[in-house]
Amino acid sequence: MGSQCSHPVQTWMKGDSRPWVTHPDGKWSPRPRLPSDSRVSYEVDGYCLDAELVQKNRWKSQRSVFLTAQPLEFSAPVEVKVVGRNCQPFASEFDIQMVGVAGFGDWRGMRSKEDFEQMHKDLQSECSWTRLPPLPFRTNVNLPHFSPILSRCQSEWTSSELQVWLKTVIDSGLATSQAFRAFSGHSSSCKASGAQGEALLSLLFLDTPILNEIAEFLDCPKDFLHVSALASKSVQDAHEVISGRHWERFYSRRWPAVFDAQNYCSDSVDWKTAYQRMLSGQFECILEVYERERKMGFAMSCMTARVSYNTRTKSYTANYISASYVLPEQIPEIETQRMRFCPISARAQLRPQLHLSDPKELYSNHILEGIDDIQVGAGVELQWKMQMGSPFGWWFGVVESIEHRSPSKTAKVTMVFNHFPTNSRWYRLTVTVGDGELRDCAIGGYHGGMRACSEAERKDWMHYFPKEPVVF
Repeated sequence: MGSQCSHPVQTWMKGDSRPWVTHPDGKWSPRPRLPSDSRVSYEVDGYCLDAELVQKNRWKSQRSVFLTAQPLEFSAPVEVKVVGRNCQPFASEFDIQMVGVAGFGDWRGMRSKEDFEQMHKDLQSECSWTRLPPLPFRTNVNLPHFSPILSRCQSEWTSSELQVWLKTVIDSGLATSQAFRAFSGHSSSCKASGAQGEALLSLLFLDTPILNEIAEFLDCPKDFLHVSALASKSVQDAHEVISGRHWERFYSRRWPAVFDAQNYCSDSVDWKTAYQRMLSGQFECILEVYERERKMGFAMSCMTARVSYNTRTKSYTANYISASYVLPEQIPEIETQRMRFCPISARAQLRPQLHLSDPKELYSNHILEGIDDIQVGAGVELQWKMQMGSPFGWWFGVVESIEHRSPSKTAKVTMVFNHFPTNSRWYRLTVTVGDGELRDCAIGGYHGGMRACSEAERKDWMHYFPKEPVVF
């Protein structure tokens, strides 16, 4: 054994500095030595590295010439994506993305159901030799009610079938027709290939309704933001599409009365920005507060105040609007239900504002006209105030009797306030309402108009009905 191992070791020691070439299997055992001028190759039989490099250079050259000569032509397969703008069963607007369509590049646009129907009609006229499949739109005949799940399924089916239909039109060579170019020539956004094209293409791999369904389970804005911050680029892009309605949901759940005010007074709202402003205390609006300062004198009433939110104390600050100075009230967040916006039935006449620009123009200074829906036994709200310079508050009572006076369109209404004892001077009150006039009140102060409460509003009032009769 010693004599066998000595030969390769001696050879290496004598000057052969690469024994691994002589013995490529790693075993220094005696074997025939290669001539010094012999070329050693470690390539696999049938493979040539030089040939591969030549072929790669040829491909790069051809690709460079191709991109320079035809910047709008794509050799990649055509990609088409159609997504309904909402989850209604009969969506009328669709977000369309096309990638790889010759002459269009990476294209994205918004098209309506009518746009598809017009293109279908124009294609039949221009390309009569081609038999086009019908559009996948369905009518709502005999389908009056849809559950949320069925609505989503129907919307996804329509988008999917419309995507197949549009892909069929492109594969049939009709993308060069005047009808197709007219269809894609309005409000489109053509982007060059590269980073922007890749960002658009990433949208094709996300099913927005699925992300929307996931977001419905998130009740905390922090969790909703984490979905975008920690997710892939495609999820982030889709997150921007659906974020508006979810920020609106977060806002309406946390501050329902403020949401009602903003939604009514503003044409369009960026709910994410609105949420941030409300949370930071930078936003203030006019609301109505039940049981001002929780005092017995304001039992079963609703008063106007300027309201803002304090994140640090998790409470609202209500600055009541009055002729005399009133200290602000801190309302805990758990008492959010104590606040409301101007009642729906009174908004058309009173025209409530979101902010107080001029105290004289405050909507609760105006007198409500009309006596519609006021009936015996119905719950009503009376406009009443103690001081002339103060705005009206709403005071809840029940109609005991009503005497209509025509043709003046007024009525003499006797109402009772059941939270007072029957022998109290404030238990029963007779007022004349309907003509929008300010009148002196028999129990003091002044009264304006009257409105009938809905059943839901009456139930809300009953939450504040005192457990014991109010006695002064």
